[in-house]
Amino acid sequence: MGSRATMAKIFRIAIRNLTRYKRRTILTASLITTGVVFVLIFTSVTLSFKNMMIGQITDSMLGQVQIHKKGYVASIENLPLTVMLNPESVQRASKALDGMPGIQAYSLRIKFGGLLSNYAETTNVRLNGIDPEKEFKVTPLLPSRITGGKKTIQRGEIIVPDLLAKGLNIKEGSPVVVVATNKDGSVNAKEFKVGAVVESATGPGGRDGYLHIEDAKEILRMGGGEKAESTSANESADTEYSFDLNEIDSAVSEKAANELKKILAGFEEPGAGIRIFTILSCCGSSLQMDIASQPGADETVVRMENIDFFIKNDLLETLSTLNIDYGPDGFILNRLQRSSGCCRG
Repeated sequence: MGSRATMAKIFRIAIRNLTRYKRRTILTASLITTGVVFVLIFTSVTLSFKNMMIGQITDSMLGQVQIHKKGYVASIENLPLTVMLNPESVQRASKALDGMPGIQAYSLRIKFGGLLSNYAETTNVRLNGIDPEKEFKVTPLLPSRITGGKKTIQRGEIIVPDLLAKGLNIKEGSPVVVVATNKDGSVNAKEFKVGAVVESATGPGGRDGYLHIEDAKEILRMGGGEKAESTSANESADTEYSFDLNEIDSAVSEKAANELKKILAGFEEPGAGIRIFTILSCCGSSLQMDIASQPGADETVVRMENIDFFIKNDLLETLSTLNIDYGPDGFILNRLQRSSGCCRG
């Protein structure tokens, strides 16, 4: 009872002190109230900015949720191609996502590193192979970052980051070459046309470019991508070419033919052939050879020594006197027609 009486006495004294100096009481209470209000406002504004920044990044490049193979995030800076979801895992994930009512949209991506060249300078770039229709639903703010050109990605086009576009002096319609290494260690190259420029979502150091997911599969020699390109190319081709370089004085030596057949046999892809394309050299561009599953829409199938060669239509005249040989240093392409240039064989 004594402690209760003491507390009641202390409470009465406190009330009496507050009412004795009303001006001081009001001033103190207002200062405390103002401080609490400002703390609440600052906390609310800070959380709002935080949520806005997270929303800007997730809605413009990341998405709300990402599904990776175990170990990918730990080495994500290297963009490893060896730690990717296999086709079976992708199918299971897609089936699970299709059955979730809360999922509005999802998109498949292929992220890899490579080199971007304008035939005069070369720099590194991070590339994202995407399906534009699905990706723009997952990241609705991505189209707003695209400046100049169309707000979409078509086959054969690439959207380059603003930083690299300024550094390489390229713009919409400029031809560029992307060079990348697939998971087997093979170096592959493909020519693209710049479709647009994308602003960075993470500041001035952004180096993320975008290309169609089927082009990403092709350059990385993913079988599904090459088959998809073949179907699309055959359906969209306007002209069917029939051309035999052997009739125009072109030839493949026996050594070269044997080596190419060995390479194709190891590729184990029905209908595969040798693609001949152009890539950066000291004078502009030079010819290179690579393995392809199917010809593209703008390529002609030329059969020499029972080997199918996939050749760009605009290179047919240049290769009309082509002679492919094989020596100690590898394959040799001789007797090419040249208009002019600083490099002559």
